[in-house]
Amino acid sequence: MLLRSFLRTIPLLPLLAPLGCGADITLVGEPAAEPGAPGQCIPLPPGSPAADPLALTDVRSATFVGETLHVDGSLDGAPTYLVLRVESSTVARLVARRDDLAGPADLAAVRPGFHARLRFDGPDTGAVDVLDTTSPEQPALVATAPVTGLDPAVSAFSSASDALFFCQRFTPDGALSLVAVDLGDPLAPGAPSSLASSACALSPGTRAVASGAAWVAWNQPTGSWVQQTSVFHLDRSATTTPIDYGYNQSGVHHYGNVVSAATDGQTAVYDPGNDDLFLVARGFDLPHGDFNWIDVDLPAPKSLVGVQGALVYFVTPAGLRAYDVSDLAAPEEADFVANGAPAPGATRLLASSPRYLALVDGAGLLSLVPREGGEWRALGVYAEGAPTPPAGCAE
Repeated sequence: MLLRSFLRTIPLLPLLAPLGCGADITLVGEPAAEPGAPGQCIPLPPGSPAADPLALTDVRSATFVGETLHVDGSLDGAPTYLVLRVESSTVARLVARRDDLAGPADLAAVRPGFHARLRFDGPDTGAVDVLDTTSPEQPALVATAPVTGLDPAVSAFSSASDALFFCQRFTPDGALSLVAVDLGDPLAPGAPSSLASSACALSPGTRAVASGAAWVAWNQPTGSWVQQTSVFHLDRSATTTPIDYGYNQSGVHHYGNVVSAATDGQTAVYDPGNDDLFLVARGFDLPHGDFNWIDVDLPAPKSLVGVQGALVYFVTPAGLRAYDVSDLAAPEEADFVANGAPAPGATRLLASSPRYLALVDGAGLLSLVPREGGEWRALGVYAEGAPTPPAGCAE
């Protein structure tokens, strides 16, 4: 104790002079800073600079599977299917490049250990694929069923009630029908079965997005057609329509035509390209769902990114912001801020996990934003074993 007190009283300037102004002085008895403490930069050893991230571009779809993120994108300019292990919001490891699974990474969970997708191979042909994802880092294609009569303009699909739902034409000149493919046995997909529903046949020109048992559709009105917005609750035995709402897009509020929509299976949001108003719907498992126009008081221009857990995300000039719509009668801005400058063009929410939102910007670059908010930066994808920028250091 006497030595400790004595050292604390010694003037330090004479000691610093011979060591140089960048030297670190640790007083006797004081613990050194623990390596890796929050905010502390631990430089890499000389001669081992951080590796450059792999060139992941043109990201089209993604799904979180366990602790991995499956991605359909281009690596070094070549389209491929990737499996990434996420280490942080800015660092992921490439654990598998699966050219044998080439196609969308937009996967619908069928049952534990199995996911399905609708794959387009040509203008109107494709297949229903079933992937064994018991080992998320080593997915395997275990079943595929060719499908014809597809329409790229209505490419939505979803899984519910042990079935995969999508739109299909049974004859070249026929109307699109909502169909269900039985996946009760994931290894043996059934034949498409037509359902009595208008989910694929809104006039004029259906568009749709889907998640779980929620199928969110809208038309493409011209002339005197009104804007139609509908939500269907999917079931192989009795598909219902809890939301069926048409509005005059040029009426007193100048709502506008729907330019995009999003759903997480529990909430649906329509973006009519209006400066402030967005249409939100909930309660799809009820005979009559609930919907309301919400006035989003955020800096303009703003556009819909996606919805997850009753939080609706918008891209603004300052970055990503969110509104809580758990109470449609009293929506309010959420305590969520993700600062960043998105690339020009539409930003979309591709997938979410309990920790992250996976976004793709107008340049096709992938980013992960923490669910509690934070910085919005492109995700760096690195090979296994390659050094990465140290935590806390400026990149």
